[in-house]
Amino acid sequence: LDSRPMSTCNKSWFVVAKIIKLVVNAAAIFLAVFACGASVQATVSKAKAPFVYEKYKTLNSGNVCAYDEKCGDIQTFESREAADAANYTIAHCGRCSGCSSWQDLSVQWNTRKNAAKLSQSCGLQNIFNRDDMAECMRNRMGWTNECSYAWVHSVECAKQNCMFIAVTAMITNKLGNFDVGPSLVTPAMCNEAQCEQGNPGEFAKLSGASRRKMNIQSDIARPKDQQCSIVNAVPKSDQGFNDWTGFFDPLCPRDVSPP
Repeated sequence: LDSRPMSTCNKSWFVVAKIIKLVVNAAAIFLAVFACGASVQATVSKAKAPFVYEKYKTLNSGNVCAYDEKCGDIQTFESREAADAANYTIAHCGRCSGCSSWQDLSVQWNTRKNAAKLSQSCGLQNIFNRDDMAECMRNRMGWTNECSYAWVHSVECAKQNCMFIAVTAMITNKLGNFDVGPSLVTPAMCNEAQCEQGNPGEFAKLSGASRRKMNIQSDIARPKDQQCSIVNAVPKSDQGFNDWTGFFDPLCPRDVSPP
C-alpha cells in the first residue's frame, strides 16, 4: 500500500472529480424528478382532454357574443337566433367576457400568428409577478387590462399544472411546439386540457373571445369541428376561416370598448 502523500496536482484532480460526480448525480436526480412529474401531468392532461374537446364541439350552439354595429354595443345572447332577432351580428361563439371588447377583438386578429409565443415570453419573463406579466401583455400584445389578466390566469394555471411538461420541453427544445390533440403531450395541449374549461383553469370563461371562437386561423392548428363557424358579416378564406382584415380597417377607437 502506497502511503506517500498525494501531490497537489492529484489532490486537485480528486476534488474536481468529486465535484463532477456530484453535478452528474444532481443532474440525473433533477431529470428523473422532472420526467416523473411530466409523466403524471401528461396522464392527467390526456384524461381531461376528451371533456375539453367535446365542449368545443358544441361551440356553434348556445350563447353568442354579438354587436349592433361596428364599434357599437356588444352583448351576450342565449342563441344565434336570439341575436338575429335583435338585429345583432355575431362576433364570436360563447358568452362575451374579458377579451370581448373591440380593442381585444382586433388584437385577436392582429396577433393571430404569434399570440402564443408572445404570451409565453411575457409569462417566462415575469413568472413570479402577475402584475408585471399583465403589463407585458398589455404593452407587447395590446390587450385591455381585463383581458391581460385573463391571459395571466392562463399562464399561472399552466405554471401550476403543466410546469414539468414545459421544463421537459425546454430541455428537448420543444417549448415552442403549439400542436394540440388527444394523443399529443405538449405544453399547449396541457394548457388546453387543464386551463380552459374549468378543470381547473377558467380561461375560456374569463376571456370570452378567442381566435378559435372568432374562427381565426392561428399559430395553433385546431380541428375544424372545434372552431366557431357561425361568425357572420365577415368574409371567409378558401380554408373556411373568417378573414377580419377588412373589418378591422380602420380600428375602433380604444375608448369605445366596454370596460
